[in-house]
Amino acid sequence: QKLGMKYEYFLYTYRKSGGENMEKKHGGFILNFFVRAILGLGMIFFVNEYLDYRNISVSVGMNGISFLTSGFLGIPGVGLLYGILFYRFL
Repeated sequence: QKLGMKYEYFLYTYRKSGGENMEKKHGGFILNFFVRAILGLGMIFFVNEYLDYRNISVSVGMNGISFLTSGFLGIPGVGLLYGILFYRFL
């Protein structure tokens, strides 16, 4: 019966602290991350194509690092990746 009391106390504190909405908050973050990452990779693809069309030899690779950077930082992250490459280009 002590285990039942601990479980009830856990549920009470979980509900009181807003734990019911916690799953919704994390789900929104994960969805937002993947949307930013996919849009970022799309932007990298089109910017690479444009730079290739203009004969500029700078292109960001489409890999896991690019995916994570654009997922966490969004459009500024993509700009950061190109900024690093342009800095190396100088």
